Amino acid sequence: MKKVFLFCSLIMLCPVLLRAQSNDEVLAKAGDKTVTKEEFLERFEMTPWPRAPKKVTPEDLKKDFLYTLAAEKLWAAKAHEMGLDTSKAIKMAFSSLEKMYVRDALWQVEIKQKTVIPESEEAKGYLRTRFAYKTDYLISGSEEAIKQMYDSLRSGSSFDTMLKKNGSKGPDTLTVSYGMMEEAVEDEIYNLMVGQYTPPVFTPNGWCIFRLRDIVELRQNPKDQEKVAQLVKKITNERATARVYQQFFRNFFSSQKVTVDSKIFKKLADNLVRLAKEKKDTDSIPDSSSITLQPPDILRLEEAFSPEVLKTNFVQFEKNPVSLKQFIEEFAMEGFSTLAPEARGVYSIFNRVVRKYIENEMLTREAFKRGLQNLPEVKKSLDMWKDNYLSQLLRSTFKDSSDVSEAEALQYYHKMQQGSTGSASVKIVEVLTDSLEVAEKVLDAIKKDTDIHELARMYSKREDAKRTGGETDFFSVNEGEIGHIAANMAIGDIYGPLKLPEGYSIFKVIGKKEDSTHIDKPFSELKESIKKELSTEKAYNSAVKYTVKLAAEYGLKIDEKALESTQVINIPMFTFRYMGFGGKLPAVPLSAPFFDWVSPWMEYKSDLP
Repeated sequence: MKKVFLFCSLIMLCPVLLRAQSNDEVLAKAGDKTVTKEEFLERFEMTPWPRAPKKVTPEDLKKDFLYTLAAEKLWAAKAHEMGLDTSKAIKMAFSSLEKMYVRDALWQVEIKQKTVIPESEEAKGYLRTRFAYKTDYLISGSEEAIKQMYDSLRSGSSFDTMLKKNGSKGPDTLTVSYGMMEEAVEDEIYNLMVGQYTPPVFTPNGWCIFRLRDIVELRQNPKDQEKVAQLVKKITNERATARVYQQFFRNFFSSQKVTVDSKIFKKLADNLVRLAKEKKDTDSIPDSSSITLQPPDILRLEEAFSPEVLKTNFVQFEKNPVSLKQFIEEFAMEGFSTLAPEARGVYSIFNRVVRKYIENEMLTREAFKRGLQNLPEVKKSLDMWKDNYLSQLLRSTFKDSSDVSEAEALQYYHKMQQGSTGSASVKIVEVLTDSLEVAEKVLDAIKKDTDIHELARMYSKREDAKRTGGETDFFSVNEGEIGHIAANMAIGDIYGPLKLPEGYSIFKVIGKKEDSTHIDKPFSELKESIKKELSTEKAYNSAVKYTVKLAAEYGLKIDEKALESTQVINIPMFTFRYMGFGGKLPAVPLSAPFFDWVSPWMEYKSDLP
């Protein structure tokens, strides 16, 4: 039976706490780094995790996951000792994350804690769920034009006559149910009597005048009461939150004015157009697909300015203005997307980006002024992410230093000819994307049984995905993190998202075979792919050995009794966290399975006197 090692996508606007009480019991300790029961539970229950096709007990799964986290802490401890936490890459990534978390803490204080839902709102919601309002409407993209229509109606013009004239501009009937419109628009419609019409109201589709044609009472099955209650709770909470937010927004931003250097803005926008055109041409991006600039692309903006200009103030806050260099570095962490490399469109998008940056910076400064960065839940989350970042950074140095000689590649080629490499192979279908938003769409579509080949054609950034549907040839299980994970999956299983240097990977295993390689290509054609496979395997084996060394160096201790008593929800889940005031990220850091170091570590310990 197919297993899907993902579960999408819980919306979270509050600190991620799965248990009512904080549980600081330590399950693993390495130097001054620990894995508490609380962190273990959060990450175990919010991380997709492959369940091996062989019989594995729930206790084995818990151990494998804890060993993976323990390895992360070991590598983080070493990275900190080596001073990698002061590197530019970590500082840039961590600064962006810290600002997001302190803004979220400000949201908790100013929005969430002040949001109150009156009982009358819930009562109104329950009443409205019982009825659907059938309407027809006049529509215009112009506020002035819709006001003229309204004046004509009030002067005695026939709604039906005007509807016939207006109908060619789009659909002119709509059945409105509770929660589908903005609250103000819904109020206008639900307050109508049959035959009456609303004043002009703004909707996402344009300016409208709605006329009520009929009210239909909806039959509600008693079995649906819980769904209705959840709907009312969701909508009333969203609307109450929106009212508090709008009030806060007006009060907070109305008295503050921040400008940017207009000449620098224009030059930045012009160069974004240039970079977008280059990206489109280099990656052969079709007109129907968006162009996404990644951090390395955006950092190239610095090349367009002299060192002196990079030091000048671009965002002109009265206190602590933001230099052009700082802005580019922080902008790079967010990425940039446009449908077309046209100046007008890029200017418009970039203008919104800069405006949002200024708003976020103002909120961040307010949060820091209040000391919200010192809240225990903020520090705990940031420490968890920082350990993950540091671990990844140190692990990447092993990948960079695992060179393979031509002699090693040739020796492996001869083993392949003999079918004696000892390496199993897998075949997968993969969707690779840079975007969490796209990853979310893919996960939702997979849950609805959409063919992953079609999803790869639609969303994967791999150049040949449209031709192959994301399907790979057979490759060794020793080839990268995907190979190691796929080795423990059955045919038909799906895993993801897996965070890779090149993006987020979601893949399905469609084939597996043992070492039965038949080689019909010369060494010259296979040399580079063999070197890549051996380099990856060498880096992985080096990482295993290094983890054993670190476990000894930092005196790793695992409390297996405490782990055994830890009750988990054994359902693989991937969860997004939507941050207050905007922003989205995985609810917890994603860690690929890494526990092959445990057996040699156990052997090492048993050999000690």
